[in-house]
Amino acid sequence: MKNNLLFVFSLLTSGAVYSQTIAEYYQDALENASIYKGTAYEFSYPSTGGHPFLHPYFATGTVKYESFRFEDVLLKYDVVNDLVVISQISEDQGEVPVVLDTRRISAFSIEDRTFRYLRDSTDDLKEGFYEIINSEAPLIIARPGKEKKKAENKPYMYEFQPRIKAWYWTGDSFKRITGKGNLIKAYPDHHQSLKSFWNASRLNWRYDAYQAISKINNRYRQLSGHE
Repeated sequence: MKNNLLFVFSLLTSGAVYSQTIAEYYQDALENASIYKGTAYEFSYPSTGGHPFLHPYFATGTVKYESFRFEDVLLKYDVVNDLVVISQISEDQGEVPVVLDTRRISAFSIEDRTFRYLRDSTDDLKEGFYEIINSEAPLIIARPGKEKKKAENKPYMYEFQPRIKAWYWTGDSFKRITGKGNLIKAYPDHHQSLKSFWNASRLNWRYDAYQAISKINNRYRQLSGHE
C-alpha cells in the first residue's frame, strides 16, 4: 500500500532536471566518465522472427537520466528485456547501439509515449518501466511487452508477439485491467458512451489491447472536455 502510493506520487510529479543536448552530454562523459555508463547493445534470438523492440527503428525521444533531461535523443525500447537503447556515434564504428543504465533513468518518452520507472516492486507491480496512459483520474498505466511463441507456417521456428498488461488506480491500490468491462468501469462516468464507442469502433481486446485502451482513453478525454 505504502509503495503503491509512493509510485503514484512519482508518476504525477517530476523533480527538477537540467536540460542538455546529447552532444553536450557526451562531452561531459569524456571529461567525467562516472556520468555516463552504458554497454554496447547486442541481442540474438536464433530462428525467431520479429524483434524485441517497441518500434524496430531508432525514434526521437527524451530521457531523464540522473539529474539531466536529454531531448532529441535517438532511442529504442527493448520491451522484452526492459532496456532503453540509444544510438551513439563512434568515429571508428559509426552508429553504435548503447544500453543506458536502467537504474539511472527516471523517465523517457518515445513517439509521444511516456514511461516512468518504478524502483521498488509492490504486490501488484514489478520494478521496471511503465507507460503513463492517463495521468489524470483515473490514473492508468501499462507495461508493454512481447512473448516468444511458436510460429506457424513461417520460415522460422518462433516469433515475437506483442502483449500488454495494464492497471488503473482505485484510490488505494492498482487493479489489473483485463478487458472491456473493467476498462470502462475504471472511468468515473460516461460508461454508456464509452460502451457505444467501443462497439462502433469494433475494438477487440484480444486482437489489440493497447489500441483498445488508447482509443477508450482518448474518447473519455474528449467526453470530459480534456481535448
